[in-house]
Amino acid sequence: GVAYVFLDVLASEFTTVFLSWLIEYTSSMDLFAVTLIVFFVGMILFMLPPIPGLPIYLTGGIVLVSVGRDTLGVWGGIGYACAVSLFLKL
Repeated sequence: GVAYVFLDVLASEFTTVFLSWLIEYTSSMDLFAVTLIVFFVGMILFMLPPIPGLPIYLTGGIVLVSVGRDTLGVWGGIGYACAVSLFLKL
């Protein structure tokens, strides 16, 4: 019981800190590189049972829209982030 709660809290806090770092790290990269990073990090995090999907989708939405805004526009970036998240989920 105690070990499960400890791992659950530790995993959620570590995920939040890691994804915040990822947002900062990828803010100056191009769209293709950021898409690959978000996809592979998302796949790894989806394989871990205590990690919920919401932080992964929020990070993808924040990173992909902010990086893709210059080339795709705001609505194109939102659509692109939705498509990448859908592909990641499937």
